[in-house]
Amino acid sequence: MSIFDRSTAFKNTEDLTQKALQGKLQRAYGRERIIGQLNEALTDPGFAILLGGSGVGKSAVVEELACRIAEKSIPALDGARLLRLNLRSADGKLGLMGMFDDLFNGGLEKYIRNLIETLEKTNGRGQTCILFIDEIQDLLVRNPAIFDPFKEELARGSLKIIGATTDEGIVRQLTERKGTGAGMKRRVEVIKVSSMTDVEAVDVVKSHARALTTKYAQKGFKFTFNDDCYEAII
Repeated sequence: MSIFDRSTAFKNTEDLTQKALQGKLQRAYGRERIIGQLNEALTDPGFAILLGGSGVGKSAVVEELACRIAEKSIPALDGARLLRLNLRSADGKLGLMGMFDDLFNGGLEKYIRNLIETLEKTNGRGQTCILFIDEIQDLLVRNPAIFDPFKEELARGSLKIIGATTDEGIVRQLTERKGTGAGMKRRVEVIKVSSMTDVEAVDVVKSHARALTTKYAQKGFKFTFNDDCYEAII
């Protein structure tokens, strides 16, 4: 059980690092470039937006990041907790957003600050919280300034944010604002996610094949994949 299950502060989050430790996440092979960009963006400036069409694997990239954090293969994010903030309920209706009548008048700010404070109290000062917000346009379309209050946390490194969206216009609203929002442009890195090329897809199939071969070899089974089958599969 995740330590966060004991706190109502985490009621609307899913602990992806914990799921990774339990082996409950599907690995996303063939995304080394995007994972590298995401790692760099979270280190500095601390706010990454994954921009790409539906079904290209934005959430899968984040889950792969959680797996790598869990296996301690990313030194810069060692010990971080990656939490998926669920804006929508399982049936697609507004979940977290529906809980707060004043969400866009300070409700979300209070909620996220409570998340950070609870995390630090539970795990010690200096704990890094990475929030993954899928369909982040649900927030930004209503209030492009909704993340402005967290500039200090982003600069300090105690809060890191990953957003995923298909809406390039919404991203421009976040990064091209003037006045009090001008500082957010320096804190946001946009990473474009596209469908895999055929070459990348073949590499993914080979990676899964190697994993299956190893898994079943440990159970006493032995089989091989013919090189011609990889392209046929995709």
